[in-house]
Amino acid sequence: MVEFKMEVEYIKYDIEMSSIQRTIGKNFFKAYSRQINIPDGQGISNLYHDIFSNFYDFLTPFITPGYHKVIELLVDENVPVGSRVLDLCSGTGNVAFAAAKRAKEVFGLDASYGMLSKARKKAEKEGIRNIKFIYGDIRKRLDFADESFDVVTSGLSVPAKVPLFCDHNEDMVKETYRVLKNDSKLAIFTGWEEVSDIYFSRKEYGDLFSEAGYKHMEMKNIKNIYVIVSVRK
Repeated sequence: MVEFKMEVEYIKYDIEMSSIQRTIGKNFFKAYSRQINIPDGQGISNLYHDIFSNFYDFLTPFITPGYHKVIELLVDENVPVGSRVLDLCSGTGNVAFAAAKRAKEVFGLDASYGMLSKARKKAEKEGIRNIKFIYGDIRKRLDFADESFDVVTSGLSVPAKVPLFCDHNEDMVKETYRVLKNDSKLAIFTGWEEVSDIYFSRKEYGDLFSEAGYKHMEMKNIKNIYVIVSVRK
């Protein structure tokens, strides 16, 4: 029996998805985990994501079935109306845009200028004015004051066991704890642990978050492909 350092609630959750879509989703995560295992260099990572930004929004609905449904679930259950949200590794802003429908203000942080450019153009085109997309390296101290956010989110990014983040996951999670207000949440979605070894197991998440000071963790296993993890400060 696995022992956790914090209170953990584990839920199996279902969304509508065909067997073909499930197969596509699992194969995507396996392929993506190999591609993202890039060397530990922010410059190389930025170049990869600058190039990928040109195709990301077009490809994502096809190669990750249920992607937008999972984002909606994450936001609906974790982003209060009128809240202030920080979205880490925001990419082209898909989680941030979903959060902006409920939040008062959203900050999307990313280290890829290509991704940020796409996100800003989408916001301008849609006339969405409660989002700010800004450059930031999450391996360093976040440029925000203590207890300044109601929610921190992240999608298909950190924490993860890839070269770029391996030595920084603990500090990054501690930074989310620092910038969150009391009784607020960190909520992420990523791949299920059995899809690829770059994703954390239940125990690894529990240990990582409890060391940062979080008290309660909820995990939703969606079709053995995605997982939504939320922890409360």
